[in-house]
Amino acid sequence: MNNKWPFYPDQLTDIMEPEMASLLQSGCAEKLTAPLLIVELQDGEPYYIPPINRYQHFQPLCHVFRNEDIYHIVGGDDACKAFEADKAREILLKNKITQRRKTIEEEETLIDQLSEAYACHLGFVDIVAPIVVAGKPIAVLLTGQRKPSPRKEGRIIEKINQIGTPESEYSADVQITNEARDNLKEMVPVFDFLERHNQKFLDELKVEAKLISSFARKEYDSRRTERQSEFTRQLLNLYYSTTVSQPHTVEDVSRSVDIVLDEVRKFCGATYVALFSWTNEDSGNILDLVGGSGIPQTLRNNTPYFHWQNAGFPLQGGIGKSDEQILDLLPALVRRGVIIKDEVLRSNAVFFYNASCVLPIVLADTYRAVILFGPFESDREVIVKNELAFLRLLADSIGHRFLMRFISVESEQKNNTWGDIADLITHEVGNRSQPIKTKLDIIGYYLNEDVDYSLEEAKKARDIAENMVVNLSRYASATFHVYQSRVIEEQMKVQLCALLEIINELIDEFRDYAKQKRISFVIGDDVSEFPQVEIHKEGIRIALRSIINNAIKYSHKDSRYIGIYGKSDTNNVEISIEDFGLGLPEDPAQKERLFKKGVQSEIRGKSADEPGEGIGLWKALKHVEAHGGEILAESSRVDKKNSKPGEGYRTVFTIKLPIHQAPIGRM
Repeated sequence: MNNKWPFYPDQLTDIMEPEMASLLQSGCAEKLTAPLLIVELQDGEPYYIPPINRYQHFQPLCHVFRNEDIYHIVGGDDACKAFEADKAREILLKNKITQRRKTIEEEETLIDQLSEAYACHLGFVDIVAPIVVAGKPIAVLLTGQRKPSPRKEGRIIEKINQIGTPESEYSADVQITNEARDNLKEMVPVFDFLERHNQKFLDELKVEAKLISSFARKEYDSRRTERQSEFTRQLLNLYYSTTVSQPHTVEDVSRSVDIVLDEVRKFCGATYVALFSWTNEDSGNILDLVGGSGIPQTLRNNTPYFHWQNAGFPLQGGIGKSDEQILDLLPALVRRGVIIKDEVLRSNAVFFYNASCVLPIVLADTYRAVILFGPFESDREVIVKNELAFLRLLADSIGHRFLMRFISVESEQKNNTWGDIADLITHEVGNRSQPIKTKLDIIGYYLNEDVDYSLEEAKKARDIAENMVVNLSRYASATFHVYQSRVIEEQMKVQLCALLEIINELIDEFRDYAKQKRISFVIGDDVSEFPQVEIHKEGIRIALRSIINNAIKYSHKDSRYIGIYGKSDTNNVEISIEDFGLGLPEDPAQKERLFKKGVQSEIRGKSADEPGEGIGLWKALKHVEAHGGEILAESSRVDKKNSKPGEGYRTVFTIKLPIHQAPIGRM
């Protein structure tokens, strides 16, 4: 049997033991009461299925001519076999058979088309019918020794006279005595018992050819299924071995996808296999290329994706089409479905336009994936329509399992997200409690007749504190939505805002807190000249207040001021917040860790007047990165003589933001 999937047989004995073929041959000969041979080609040479009865129903002349023991005609059987071999080659290698048939009905039509009657090299009428499996002839049935029409009977004597002479195409080398030749000629007139060739006999032979083809097809299907099942088992073992540990990222799953699909590609002989899949709750209609085999890395870097709805698949109700219908719609479906995000590189999607098979997968009407098979190797002559059942089995086995992996990753990340959101909200509420406490202290000082605060100041403190309490839920909600949506992934409401307005509001909020440390605020002139910036207002407010809060917290008393400066160009604005007091680690790696959740600077964490949670900078970075921005930090010593450890440092945190947000979302 052919060792390459889909294991299409080249000859009958690829899928059937010769003994079984002999039984079929003998049974058909008895049904037809005529000689019958099954011939196949092995490496281009004829191979005869061994007959149970060597001379089954041969008419007398043929029996004598092919049996050297009777009249000592040497080479007669070889001459007949040479003729039969050429006829077998003509049918099995016929040029007009350029493509395998796709259905059983088409295979039976092919049997009808190739079955024919013809004159043998001795002038009798023989008939041939092919055995067809997997769309092409793999052997032929040869029968005959029927009488020709009366006007052609004389040609038999003529052919007998040519035996052993150069005039005979097949019998030139046959050694025959004159006596044997005369005996053969004497046998011709007494052939009255032979039937003449007629359409009925040809139709009966076609029936036998179709029956043997059907039996052989079942044998082929059984053996092919066994080998495909073995590969599927091996593939699942490979899948489990590559995903033995719980994946934590999409990249972890994608590496496993590459390994598994590489085996699929090699087994099926496809030029490439690609998996486009749902990866998170924002995927929806857009399926990212998560892995594959045979796809150039440069193309993978172009980040192609599959647009489910563009390809004609519904957003509800599963796939909406059968695999056969999808196959009929290629390649238009692929042209609409496969897209590259970068418009400049979009033409590179043509790589996928020659896909030979597209198999969509759906779980729970929400989670979607698509597997694309590239063209199959030409020598395999894959009939895709015939192989859809197995390709679908592979697609479901792979697609469903990897979809579950992506769902698992998303669930794990979502659990982490909820934990992060809880920490962020707790931190935000905690941050706002300090200014509220400061305002309440002012009211307390006034009630205790502290001369430093007037009735007007106490009322103002009360109003500000009341406003802060009212807005606590609003700030918590802003924290929730900004982080949950991860602005970059999903459209958020942004608006043009004046950063100076936000900064002034925050200074009013923190002024009394800073005053307790005898620190004032200084705003640079450049800040007032900032253009309006397209931002999510509450998100940037939260980021700025985290850094300003830290600046006050980690400044020493009497450390002069907190500076707020800025600069801008046509594309970006930068806001720098400067404090004097505790510095930052000199090691760049440690400095970078400050932006990780729960990490504090050893200097600031141990020396600060107030304990921290290691969340403020992490939270600020989340909001800034959501806008496509970044936060830079630097620290330098300014007072080397009189400073104690952890003192005398100038620290600057700079928030860099784009003035306009790039269009968010994909097609």
